[in-house]
Amino acid sequence: MILQDACIVAGVLPVNETVVWTLVSLERAFRYEKGVRVGVIHGDFRWETGEKLKWAVDRELEGEPKEVAFFSRAATERSYLIRPPKVKPRAYFYTESRSPEVMVEFLNQNCNTYRTLDGDLTFQGLHREEILGNIFHVSDVSSFTMGVKFGLTNTTEQCMVNSHTAPTEAETCGLYEGVQGHDDFRTVGEYQHSQESVTLHVENGGRERMESSSSGKQKVSDRIVECERIPMPTRAEFFHNYVKHSRPVIITGAMDQWNVLKKWSNEFLRERLGKKEVRIKLTSGGEYEGVEDASLWEDFGTFQIPLQLRDKLPFPDLVVVRPATMNLKLGKFLDMIEETARMEVKNISAYLEYSSIPQYMPSLQADIPGFPFVTDLLTWHDLNMWLSDGNTLGKLHFDPWENLLCQV
Repeated sequence: MILQDACIVAGVLPVNETVVWTLVSLERAFRYEKGVRVGVIHGDFRWETGEKLKWAVDRELEGEPKEVAFFSRAATERSYLIRPPKVKPRAYFYTESRSPEVMVEFLNQNCNTYRTLDGDLTFQGLHREEILGNIFHVSDVSSFTMGVKFGLTNTTEQCMVNSHTAPTEAETCGLYEGVQGHDDFRTVGEYQHSQESVTLHVENGGRERMESSSSGKQKVSDRIVECERIPMPTRAEFFHNYVKHSRPVIITGAMDQWNVLKKWSNEFLRERLGKKEVRIKLTSGGEYEGVEDASLWEDFGTFQIPLQLRDKLPFPDLVVVRPATMNLKLGKFLDMIEETARMEVKNISAYLEYSSIPQYMPSLQADIPGFPFVTDLLTWHDLNMWLSDGNTLGKLHFDPWENLLCQV
């Protein structure tokens, strides 16, 4: 149970004085760290079934004394559809120096911790804490929600009831000004009422509300917080102001020197790569991912979700829908998106997504020199291309990557 959340380092009884002293030092070093537990274990330890503790031992090390055991944290089980076999943890016996300093470093490397022998955070640990404590959240700057905008929440009705009462009551409906230094920013809870209707008009990145009521018409202009736009930053500016905070930003002019803005076109791609086979996605309406009610699916009444999976689902009555897949030549794909854009073909949308340029189009990689502000800062892991007729839609989501999206 402990290994679900932490590593374990344990002296194997009986232990000598050196090991005892080391364990005491480690317990002090990791006293504020939930990711490491320090203790002792009997050499003849047995599980409740009577089975002996197994050691992960290399043959050439079998003669080494088993004085210190190390248990790594259990790997998170992600293959929910398959019930994993129950595996008893194995102990690795520690064969390196018994020096407390060396063992602290060993545990930091193997338990994802950042502690000194005194129990303080290392420089890297302090840096990590600073990053985690300053991560950007949209909720920090905006109270605007889609539920309020489209009248999907009960808040809208409550806002209508209280909208003409005391300011303190109206504030609970999303009326804020001067949020965190944004003096020109306001969010207003949209509402509907039998005597008052609301129509939204989006223009120039802002939000304009036309409000008509029995007392006449009134025009109210409100702005939703927009993603910041900056010119190409230095490496230090990009790191300290955005990467460290996971803060989104639009960088203008960063691709001005790239060939792609003039060189790439449908004609160029068709001539250079038209015979290359690519993997595309197809839908009828342009939506390329989304969530639907599970009851819409024909086997809803008979399909049973395994209990061990259902217990892990926050919304078991919803399903994520992904589009159909098809392999075809890039030239044919370009024909499809051009015909769709010209309205010659309806009720079909084709999308080239997550397509690896090094794998499918390696000759294009020379046209993508990268950016100086990410050199030695971010590791280039994948280089993918997205291409469509311009009417495709991917739903709001979170990626586990730092993405740089370059729009041509």
